[in-house]
Amino acid sequence: MALLSDTLARLDAIGANAYLESTNPADDRRYESVGFVRHGELVTPGGRRVTTMWRPAR
Repeated sequence: MALLSDTLARLDAIGANAYLESTNPADDRRYESVGFVRHGELVTPGGRRVTTMWRPAR
């Protein structure tokens, strides 16, 4: 989360949006706590679910 926090601070400084793909549903709440919103879901050929998340520029 420290790395994510630093990256988000840099993106906020330039007014940029952020996108991520979460492969662990247990982490989704952490990402939501810093402003990400679930955007969609992908399923890999192996059947693994990947949640796509978006955070608008701040």
